[in-house]
Amino acid sequence: MEEVVFNTVSSPFVRRFLKRLQNTAVKNNLWKDKDRFIVAVSGGPDSLCLLDVFFLLSQKHGFTIEIAHVNYGLRGKDSDQDEKLVKDRAKAYGFPISILRPQKTSANNLEEKLRDIRYRFFEDLRMKKMFDHIAIAHNEDDQVETFFLRLFRGSGLSGLQAMHPKRDHIIRPLLQTNRKDILQYLGERGLSYRIDQSNSDTKFFRNRIRTELLPFLKKNYQPKIEKRIAATAELLAEDYRFIEAACKEKKQLKKNKDGSFSRSQLILLPLAELRYVLRDAIRPFLDGKNPDRKSTRLNSSHEWIS
Repeated sequence: MEEVVFNTVSSPFVRRFLKRLQNTAVKNNLWKDKDRFIVAVSGGPDSLCLLDVFFLLSQKHGFTIEIAHVNYGLRGKDSDQDEKLVKDRAKAYGFPISILRPQKTSANNLEEKLRDIRYRFFEDLRMKKMFDHIAIAHNEDDQVETFFLRLFRGSGLSGLQAMHPKRDHIIRPLLQTNRKDILQYLGERGLSYRIDQSNSDTKFFRNRIRTELLPFLKKNYQPKIEKRIAATAELLAEDYRFIEAACKEKKQLKKNKDGSFSRSQLILLPLAELRYVLRDAIRPFLDGKNPDRKSTRLNSSHEWIS
């Protein structure tokens, strides 16, 4: 079993890292003392950094921690080695761990299916154990990659806005932390991690954004492209929250007896507001997912486009 190093918290960089993360937590009201967390841990650097941070903070704030790991078995022995590392780290910290080994799924929309599997597992575990939060290790680099991924797919304001540090029971404490700092944190804490080799496979669009597009933009256009895009996504999130609040403050549309809306009411709304109303109306029927672009695709005459 790997020995976890505990004697480097005195490192100035580690102290600054923890302070910055706690400031993010306070700003976004991510937690309070004695809260209970499911921490999603894959075995990669981001999630193992998050786990170590929670280990340190739990001693100060009295947190209760349980680790959740999903072994999809898609990478054979590598997947099993990921699981072993996470189990060893759980034992070193003294945290309980729950592991899901789902049946293999088809290759169609694989990334989305795997996401659905793990988030359903995390939420089922949270409800079963009556925990407060699910902690996910998304960071600033993920934020930037997601922005471009959605931009190229054709997304509106809702899709281009930044991921939220807190939404329902999911928290993302590392969103304002970049991967470079995460790797330095792990180095100064003496902690190893696993690398998923598929993260460099350019047949995946996100990987091409990470390994080809962003380095090109950084070299030829904007050396601080990640910071600029992350800031833009934050601004868009603020704008979208304003639109949401403005729409909710308006008089609610009257529904027909069968729960539908009158077309005569809807057609009077500005197109942007109508799209928001439609998104809000169909969201409860999408099993926790956000409506995609096709769900509310309208033309200037407020007619659905098939």
